[in-house]
Amino acid sequence: MSSSPVPLSLAGNLPGIHPAELAEAVARLGEVVRLEAQLTARRVGFGWRPCVDAPDGYDRLRAAYRQSARTGVALPVSNLYCDRTIYGDADTNVAMRFWHDVHHVERGCDFSALEEVELALWHLDVLCQHGLEPTGLSWRLLRADLVGQTYCSALLGHFPDDQRQFVLDCVAGGLEWALLVESSRKPEHVAIAA
Repeated sequence: MSSSPVPLSLAGNLPGIHPAELAEAVARLGEVVRLEAQLTARRVGFGWRPCVDAPDGYDRLRAAYRQSARTGVALPVSNLYCDRTIYGDADTNVAMRFWHDVHHVERGCDFSALEEVELALWHLDVLCQHGLEPTGLSWRLLRADLVGQTYCSALLGHFPDDQRQFVLDCVAGGLEWALLVESSRKPEHVAIAA
């Protein structure tokens, strides 16, 4: 890479978007995520337990899901790396992970990039059912988070260290720009096929 790209979003703000608009979009997204996580918990008969040692693979997640379904014990959900989130707070980020993890199992989507994108599109469709349209900022934030992080992991070999900054970079300059910015943060992790 000839030069290091700089983030287009500065100080947690987006060019051309008033901070109040961003705050409103984050709040609305958080409301929908919390509601969907609660509805999911009611439907499946178990909630979630934030922890550092949550299942880290698809087979382990399926086993934990089966145990929770059988016993009603809360599903362990990772609470790592939740301090910089687009969901409003760490608790809502964990609720999003619960909603996402349960539907990994129920929809039969493993952790491959294509199936992560498939699950992301399902989540985005649910947002539309809540009136959050693809042209809206809440929808664009969720798309950047779910689809953007999948591309980041597939192309760069890691998830963004700063989830919020990565998502804001996606929304401000597009996924391609955000990937370049992220790659400049950890150039040793860039996995380029020869």
